[in-house]
Amino acid sequence: MHSIPSSTTGARRSSWLLSAALLLTLSACGADPVGSSGAAAPADPAPPAAPADPAAPPGAAPVVPDARSASSRQFRCVTTRRTTAKMEVTGFLEGDVPDHVDLALVSSGASLASVKEPGADAGFDGGVWASAWGYTPWILGEDPAAPYRLILPPAPGSAFSASLGWTGPSGAAVTSPMACTAWVNVVPAAPPDGAAGPVASRFRCSSPGSTAAEAVAVSGAFDAAGRARDLVVSRASTGEVVAQAAAPSYQAGFDGGAWARTGLFAWLVTDAGTAGSQYLLLPGLPRPRMFDAYAVTDYGAAGRVMVPVVCVP
Repeated sequence: MHSIPSSTTGARRSSWLLSAALLLTLSACGADPVGSSGAAAPADPAPPAAPADPAAPPGAAPVVPDARSASSRQFRCVTTRRTTAKMEVTGFLEGDVPDHVDLALVSSGASLASVKEPGADAGFDGGVWASAWGYTPWILGEDPAAPYRLILPPAPGSAFSASLGWTGPSGAAVTSPMACTAWVNVVPAAPPDGAAGPVASRFRCSSPGSTAAEAVAVSGAFDAAGRARDLVVSRASTGEVVAQAAAPSYQAGFDGGAWARTGLFAWLVTDAGTAGSQYLLLPGLPRPRMFDAYAVTDYGAAGRVMVPVVCVP
């Protein structure tokens, strides 16, 4: 049974890169979540495969760091029903519009779905969420046929209720309530000095929207303190490894520190001088599960190529 207050949804905005320098204000989860449920969650879909090529000619237009708006917040929602596998959704909110959203199993951390800018699905569950209560179902995937929907209320506060929806085996919509917390986004801190410790988390990145000549696949890991390690950059089209480093060097002065002020930190993967040195601009801590980064090929005075990538666990 659905039971939700009535309101209207906000207009969609898109948000590009990470970070605005604001204080962290965490709030505890509050009201009981809303939604309906009946069937168990479907079998976990496999994590999306990383598509993913650098080495483009030098001279590309420079990229300028872009901070998030002052209203940007991070959020986390966790399913509350005990009859299904516990799942969590993390990401960012610009007003009531989510971006960089990742759905994962709480028990293992395995990512079930990730999407940079989810589209709205007003027709989910017969349109009742949107038409009757003003809630917006967001598609957790690039493909409209992706199985999961994150159903968010209008104007979510610091503690709010949401639902995770999917289509059950009978073809009927199934929803599971979620308890959510949102907090003001903060600029990630620079990694500490010293060699990277044991692997705490791994990630992989693709460059959707890049030309075939520029598209790359990136993989790597972080230690518990946020230091990068085991970085590999390869061409998307062929899989050829362009640069790799088990212990990349942190470059605090890259671009005069402009990127560090937005929470992205430069790691030197391969120093090839004017032949094209390879860097990765990666966020520090706190870091969302799904994040933006850059693969940079620097040709010195001849210029550089910066390829935006989207990264997931």
